[in-house]
Amino acid sequence: MATNISSWETQILPDIMGVPYPALEIAVRNACIAFCEQTLLWTYTLDRITVAVDTQSYPLTIPGATYGEIISVDDVKYKQDGEDDDQFTTLDPISKNQKDLHDSGSWPFRTSTTPSGYWVDKDKNILLYNTPTAASSEGLLVRCNLKPTKTCTTVEDFLYKDHFEVIGAGAKAKLFSRKAQSWYDPDLAGVFGSIFNVGINDAKPIKTTGYTKRPMKVRMREWL
Repeated sequence: MATNISSWETQILPDIMGVPYPALEIAVRNACIAFCEQTLLWTYTLDRITVAVDTQSYPLTIPGATYGEIISVDDVKYKQDGEDDDQFTTLDPISKNQKDLHDSGSWPFRTSTTPSGYWVDKDKNILLYNTPTAASSEGLLVRCNLKPTKTCTTVEDFLYKDHFEVIGAGAKAKLFSRKAQSWYDPDLAGVFGSIFNVGINDAKPIKTTGYTKRPMKVRMREWL
């Protein structure tokens, strides 16, 4: 399900009179994008990818999610062909730059029966390390971090249901910072910008804890 950006009108118009809807829509959309980029709370598990023999690179696509685009890869799992789902293992993310600096020049061309790691290029293709020499039907399971597109008119429901006021504050900060507009107010832009940033920082732990009371702090053991 998705929520229309117009749902934020009741949050914004009482504070900024006379804002035309296109400007409001852009401000809310940009606030949603910034929120997702900084918290990485919107995740999406792609359709399982079939791995082919001696094929290293695979495109990442989001079927049906026309209002979202990939920020980064969140998690990758792999299983050999024919194995049950409980045999998935997690692949380690690697840095292409660090490999180039500290490994031999042959590292991108190494092969093995199954991969142990991956990296992602600028075109959002996932590349397996090492290149697998065995095929696996639907053997690659990828979860991605998403953000709304620059032209979307709807966003994920959780942005509205769980972060309505924070995103509204972000949108108001952007609107109040528009110097050419009659409602320009740098002081209020700063106030709502601070509320937005605090809300983002408060939301970031959800990435680790989920919607639970799992503690974030390490509890020191008592000395006996």
